[in-house]
Amino acid sequence: MANASSKVSSDAHAPRRMARPLDRHDQALLAAEVRRLVHELRTSGPLSKRRLGQRCHAGDWRDGTLDAAIREGIRQGRLRQLPFGWVDVPRDRPARADAN
Repeated sequence: MANASSKVSSDAHAPRRMARPLDRHDQALLAAEVRRLVHELRTSGPLSKRRLGQRCHAGDWRDGTLDAAIREGIRQGRLRQLPFGWVDVPRDRPARADAN
């Protein structure tokens, strides 16, 4: 059994543990959060992760889901990571790409 200190890490460069598979409810929430991020970035343009979280009221989301939503959006090709912690939508995406 791992000790409690190994479960919590604030080091951004720490290796990620394997995430548990998401149930349907969590998948739906994550999809909605990604759509919210895409909408905000299309409206506002590139934003820092911190400002994007503020604009999307991510403080009201479940713990850790802003990072998870950004990672998922990048994985899907709906978001792109910029230098210095900024995020944007890919330049070559059509305007209605978030309709899925």
